[in-house]
Amino acid sequence: MDGKNFALTAMICGIASAASILLEEIEVMVYFGLALGIVAIVMAVKAKKKGYVGGMRSAGFVLGIIGTSLWGLDLLMYMMS
Repeated sequence: MDGKNFALTAMICGIASAASILLEEIEVMVYFGLALGIVAIVMAVKAKKKGYVGGMRSAGFVLGIIGTSLWGLDLLMYMMS
């Protein structure tokens, strides 16, 4: 698998992770969105190691961080309440 495929996977997972915060009323979405964010970050790092430095990799990485952060914060607030 070349770096472009990893970057595309990262971007799709990052978009899904960040967008899934809108569906936070569904309890399973917490784990789904958090997992997708982590997968997006890992795939973006793999794409970079394969030598791909395009915008899809950057978008996937940033959206993965945003999605993981939002879901992590949501999970933390849920545990504290």
